[in-house]
Amino acid sequence: MPKENVYNIVDPSSGEIIDGLRDGDRILRSESYDYLTDRAKIEGGYIKIQDTAADMLSRADDLTLGGFQVMLRLIPYIRFDTGELAYTNGASINTTHIKKICEGMSDRTVTRALAVLLEQDVIGKWQREGRKNAYYVNPFIFMRGERVGKTLLNMFKNTKWAKNYFEVANKSAYAHIK
Repeated sequence: MPKENVYNIVDPSSGEIIDGLRDGDRILRSESYDYLTDRAKIEGGYIKIQDTAADMLSRADDLTLGGFQVMLRLIPYIRFDTGELAYTNGASINTTHIKKICEGMSDRTVTRALAVLLEQDVIGKWQREGRKNAYYVNPFIFMRGERVGKTLLNMFKNTKWAKNYFEVANKSAYAHIK
């Protein structure tokens, strides 16, 4: 059974009801339509980086080129909501996997880079319930999707990255985790 019109659309010349708007309907103005049709949608996955964190990363003296390379190679493996580094099938990525992902880099460079990324809280390593250690990415730097879980936020809430997020960006959306 069709919903009842909340507003009628009337032909001004005849006075005839030609259509109607119902709850949940939206009007798309020509300017909005022009904007949407003038833009191309690029398919694929996107990772967000917090703008002031990007500046902090670029100025980090102890983050080497190898650290940046490892970090960039790991970004595609960030999972929605959890921030865990994992394959698309959900399998966690461990240090051995990271070395394979960083093919072409020496094991020593990757190991050193991981140590610095962990020390700088760019990534973290925690044990999930009933599973081995897993790597997680700091959501105050990188995230995939629109939201992150409170557990992930709590994992990194005492880092300089969280402090930067709350102080510099003046965000209150996650005030409950302070």
